[in-house]
Amino acid sequence: MLADLFERLVNQAAEDVAKELCGAIPGTDVVILVTPGSARHEVARRAAAKCDTPVKILTYKADEPGTEPLDKDKILKEDAKVIAIPLDNLAARDLYQHLATKRRKVIDLPSIYQRLLGSSYNYAKVRYKKLRHIAKTTEGISISLLQLNPLEVEKGIKAIRRLRPRQRSAKELLAEVLEDLATKVGAQLVAEVLHLGIELLERSGTGSWLIDKVHKLSSRLGIRSEDLLEKLLTKGRARDHFIEAVVQFAKAAAEASPYLQNPSFEAVVAEVANDGWGLSIEKFKTLAENAAKLLRSKIATKDDIERLKKELEDRLDKAWKELEKLKKRVEEAETELQVLGIVSEVWKRPKDLGFDLERGVFHVYGSDKPLVVTDSFAKQAEEILDGIREGKFVVVRGEKGIGKSTLTLYALAKALSTGNFRVYKIGPTHKEPTEEFHKLSITVKMALHTPVLFYDPATPPYYEAPSDAPQPTAIGQIIRHLLDLHERLLEEGSPIPVVVVLPNDIYATLPSELKQRLDAHMAVEVDLRQPQFLAEIVKAYSGTTCKDEVYQKIGREIAEKYEGGYTLVARYAGEWLRQAGCATNVAKAVEAGGGNAKTFLALYIYKGIFQGDSRLLWALAIPFLARAKLGPMPPKWLEEIPQIDPRDNTLYCNTPLHSVPIQGGDEAREFIKKWLAEEHEDLIEEVIKELAQGTLSAQVEPMLKGKTALKYIMNIENTLAEVAERLKSPARVVGNCGGGDPVDVLFEQLAQRKELREAIERHTWEFLEAVGESLLNVRVELVYPKIKSQRGDLGEWIFVDNYMPLSVILFLQKSVHRFTYIIDHCQAIEHLHQRAIERGELLEPTPLAILALSKGRLGQCIDKAWKVLAKQIGNIIPTEEALTWAREFIRHLIEREMFNEAAVIIAQLSSYDQNLVKFIEPSKLNWIGKIYYGKALISLLYNTEITEHKYMIEKIEE
Repeated sequence: MLADLFERLVNQAAEDVAKELCGAIPGTDVVILVTPGSARHEVARRAAAKCDTPVKILTYKADEPGTEPLDKDKILKEDAKVIAIPLDNLAARDLYQHLATKRRKVIDLPSIYQRLLGSSYNYAKVRYKKLRHIAKTTEGISISLLQLNPLEVEKGIKAIRRLRPRQRSAKELLAEVLEDLATKVGAQLVAEVLHLGIELLERSGTGSWLIDKVHKLSSRLGIRSEDLLEKLLTKGRARDHFIEAVVQFAKAAAEASPYLQNPSFEAVVAEVANDGWGLSIEKFKTLAENAAKLLRSKIATKDDIERLKKELEDRLDKAWKELEKLKKRVEEAETELQVLGIVSEVWKRPKDLGFDLERGVFHVYGSDKPLVVTDSFAKQAEEILDGIREGKFVVVRGEKGIGKSTLTLYALAKALSTGNFRVYKIGPTHKEPTEEFHKLSITVKMALHTPVLFYDPATPPYYEAPSDAPQPTAIGQIIRHLLDLHERLLEEGSPIPVVVVLPNDIYATLPSELKQRLDAHMAVEVDLRQPQFLAEIVKAYSGTTCKDEVYQKIGREIAEKYEGGYTLVARYAGEWLRQAGCATNVAKAVEAGGGNAKTFLALYIYKGIFQGDSRLLWALAIPFLARAKLGPMPPKWLEEIPQIDPRDNTLYCNTPLHSVPIQGGDEAREFIKKWLAEEHEDLIEEVIKELAQGTLSAQVEPMLKGKTALKYIMNIENTLAEVAERLKSPARVVGNCGGGDPVDVLFEQLAQRKELREAIERHTWEFLEAVGESLLNVRVELVYPKIKSQRGDLGEWIFVDNYMPLSVILFLQKSVHRFTYIIDHCQAIEHLHQRAIERGELLEPTPLAILALSKGRLGQCIDKAWKVLAKQIGNIIPTEEALTWAREFIRHLIEREMFNEAAVIIAQLSSYDQNLVKFIEPSKLNWIGKIYYGKALISLLYNTEITEHKYMIEKIEE
């Protein structure tokens, strides 16, 4: 009877399908049969046989006779009549959407069987809500269930449906553990989290494996891995619900296991998997089967349940401990990378890289101006972000001043806002950084978040001397190492995203083989030259005080005429409008720039900063010339400035800024002081340097011949050149600042400032720490964060936005000896000696400052001095300036016949200066001195030129 019923139902279903199929247009119409458990293959074969023209049956089952494999893309090109049989209802919906260019007909066979049978066989009824928008109905009879005993069917359906996410433990998991995390993905997230718990019980390992799994899951579903880890691992209600949900799911899976394996229940499995969990049949079966294995019997006892709970708690506790250890290791590794200089900063939140994220809107950090984000800006940022998500090597290219860095930082900030990424900003290096990159690769492999390596060489960091600014060879070196690291990790199956910002002029200087390697990766060519975008930037920076037509006119002018630097021009046009109150001369200046960003920026400096007043330019020429060489400097420095009188060539060392006539009074003075002191975009910095060097006019002359803009630029250069020339031999000097180079004059003047000297007297020790920092080749505030908070009003003289800029570093290095009368270096050594006795080791830079203060000649306290330095010197990476004073100290020790003491210092510094070993004869050393001396020689044997090896070996033998 059942066999007859089966035949009747299948034949009738085949008739219904044939009506649609045989009249279908080949290459245009596609018939999709749903759902599992409805004899789809048999119906398809019988329906195809009824048609006069060939019909292709495409199915997910590779071994089904008379069929071909289902390929979504192949169907689009197929020119025959097609019946498609997808795996399950999720696959059916996906196929329907993929074939949008075809005429698609979805036939749900269970509804045909329901129509034929009426309500007589409702025990075999199944649901398929995932198909509600593409099928006629969402329920019907599963023909495969009709072949089983009704009581067995009812029992099996109940067992399988107990695995739905509507079970209490799963709902509590969703509510208590995942809370708002689950709003986007719902039950699918619960399934993934359950799978984590099940796998955790299956494995012997825990911590790093679980972290990696949670991280990948979080990235895929767009949730914060930190939040999910905290909820799963921290003891409390959330973790209790997680454990309960895993155990209850395992219990239900064990009971349903026989039915899950029975093909007759495929329609019910599809219902729970597709409709309930949003998973494919295969994934759901794997989840349930793995859960069922956790229990030793089909019916779970109370002991089984308690055993599982206890085991899962133990695994989570262990994972939590491993997570805490791993966090500490990562933090230590990140700090070491920053000390070594290969990583200059680690960014964890959007705020770290200059954005505030509030209600989904990015603000320029420290201001109330929202970042201008147009469709084109957002689209290009999303392109970069896609590359980051996919772990690609992304090269962001374009001319200077067009917004590459801002665009990239915005994309990085968006990535950080998800909580699943951490950005390592790669710092500059002037040596072969192989070892540093090896340590970097170890760190990124154990990172808890997806690490993003970010390199932007356009603007030299503040702690680099001008002569040390990254050269093309150094830039190429870093890029080559980044490529090597990325490609190696890609081969290992754990790729990490790398983002490199390259201005076109720097890209042009790279070796051809390196360009070819870069060109093989993802490139984003930045193009933001749209009138509306540029008008919005002008408006944002002007304070929106002008009429819209002003912004539109300037935006159009910039977009039409400026090929490079257009975003920067728009920004400073807005700044200028804010200062000038919507004056029309701003629009004229944009026009006068002739499409050259540097020309416009030079006009902005002359007219917007110096108010178009050549007398004001003359008055501020010395600090401007010094600023061009030094970069940013503390605003406090500019409260008194050196000034040369154009009438009689008198140099006044300490002219109060408030006495300089400036239109706009104190407010304008404060603006100029701040502008001269702070760091600007790389294109602005270039213009400042080129004006000071007198080279900008020659660059822009070909495009500005006969134009007023060229005359302004030449006027600035001539004024600065005349001041620099007069400064070499002033007729008279009022104060103590001598003459000569503008930097030397500024430093001489600063060293005499009463206010600075009083601050040093109040904070002597903090001043010594600052000098010590200036003599280190690392960003020491990473190692000694306590120093910053202890400097009081001294900080106004040595910090710019919480960092020590190059100007301060050079001032402290060159001028420390001028404060000898304030500081007793032997008293400072005594203090350090006591601290060394108490602590056993000194982790501070102060001893270097004392060396510089005394010029290495420590006289009466030399005995204690070498003990202090012996404990400290091995913990530092000294600058050349520090080595100068260290050499003098070693000579001083040798003069005092303290040969063994000198050997200890030489052993610690020989890796920075191999010639130090030649300062001393081994015959003058005792056995302890010889051990240190031998240590220095052996280390140098592996790090010196081959020509030096004979000398080293002879000394070792001696």
